Amino acid sequence: QHTVNIDLGLHRTAHVALTQTIKQDSYRHSLSVSAYHTDGQNVSVVEGQRERDGYQNMEFVYKPTIELSDASQLQGFLRYTEYVTEFDETDFAVTGLPIDADSESDGVKQTFSLHYTQALSDYVTLNAQWQNQRDTVKNTANGTLTSASDSDEHRYLAWVSVNHSDMDVSAGVQFSDIDFTQKGPVGFGDPNQAQNINSEAFFADTAYRVMDELVLTGSMRLTQNSDFDQSRDYTLGASYQARPSLRVFVQSGRASKNPTFTERFGFFAGTFQGNPNLKPEVADNKEIGLAWSAQNTSIQLSIFDTKLNNEINGFVFDANSGGFTADNVDGTSQRQGWQWQSSMAFDSWDLAVHYSYTDASDGSASELRRARHNASVTTNITLAPQWSLNA
Repeated sequence: QHTVNIDLGLHRTAHVALTQTIKQDSYRHSLSVSAYHTDGQNVSVVEGQRERDGYQNMEFVYKPTIELSDASQLQGFLRYTEYVTEFDETDFAVTGLPIDADSESDGVKQTFSLHYTQALSDYVTLNAQWQNQRDTVKNTANGTLTSASDSDEHRYLAWVSVNHSDMDVSAGVQFSDIDFTQKGPVGFGDPNQAQNINSEAFFADTAYRVMDELVLTGSMRLTQNSDFDQSRDYTLGASYQARPSLRVFVQSGRASKNPTFTERFGFFAGTFQGNPNLKPEVADNKEIGLAWSAQNTSIQLSIFDTKLNNEINGFVFDANSGGFTADNVDGTSQRQGWQWQSSMAFDSWDLAVHYSYTDASDGSASELRRARHNASVTTNITLAPQWSLNA
């Protein structure tokens, strides 16, 4: 099959994608080439400045699969992207506002992975995967190089899955190694640096049916990182079918998130300088809910309570450099709320409704840019076998 997609929009926005899919005997693949361009918009509010900040990229994606035998297969993934992002600078001296500037980031992203699957028996499956991602970026201002970075990550995973009777179990290990280098002229700060981070992790998860009505779930991940303390992430949950149409579920867990390379080591001349002393974010979450389903209708209501420690704020003014950096927020950020999801499906149309309410605060005030209300209503109507209307 061959497919052509064309999307057009405001601000001279255009996206064109060509896709080919082939399946022949034990081999199949998907191959796509796409291009995206937009003039963007002007973000400066200074009178008389109207420069637009645009974006464009070219992308190539190749996804092959080879059936090696009845019990094994090899999957590949290759993505190559070139992009250009235009951006403004900040007038720190007078207004503190964005001002027009001839600045841009030219980048290349390369992703490659191989995934091998082998069925050892009717119940046991072995998986092995290798992933590599490389990002190179050059930042310029008025045609002059301000900084250039190169990040190269290798990740190796292996895990075993056992699916038997009333229990599913998966367990495995992951190793990763990241090399990061950055170069540029010394001005508001020194961008020149070379960093390396490596980590080892063990992970496992399981689902066990205690009885027809009760299912227990659990997962855990132990990670040893060269730059951070050992992290222990987990989730424990239970689901009980109280009635044929009513299910009750409860879940509790902890998750940690390491700072990104940009937050720790990023450098944009006169604008942002990374903070290598950042700590990982840690979130503790509890959730309880009900799920009801009938012949053509389903409803789910859940209540959640999350506490977030060491939240990372990526927009903190640094008096030493005169620009901005990232830093951990003191105290605990709390988010409580509830979420409603419902759907109905009939012969020629369906309807989905979602609403969530979130009360987020950092201990002293409500968090900014954290919407209290989120809602959506989606319907799809079949007008004829070849025509449908979506709103």
